Amino acid sequence: MALYGGASRLARESRIGGLVVSVSSAGIGLTSSVAAVISTSQGAIFFVKAAPVSCPAAVDLLREHIAARYLPTDVPAPRLFWAADFDR
Repeated sequence: MALYGGASRLARESRIGGLVVSVSSAGIGLTSSVAAVISTSQGAIFFVKAAPVSCPAAVDLLREHIAARYLPTDVPAPRLFWAADFDR
């Protein structure tokens, strides 16, 4: 999955309410998936993770997405703003 283009970029920009004006890689992580910080034309900042379905990390991201739904509100963890699957 490309972080920068196609349907995924249009969907992100629609969902976050602004154009993506900068993307900074989060550097080397634990997986081969994408981890980046994006800034929007409205001044919002988001941390983005992505992986192609064929990547083993995709399963981990799906698990993280499911688990995030059940975190109590008093847990000091970042909240999942949005998730999508563009490979299916």
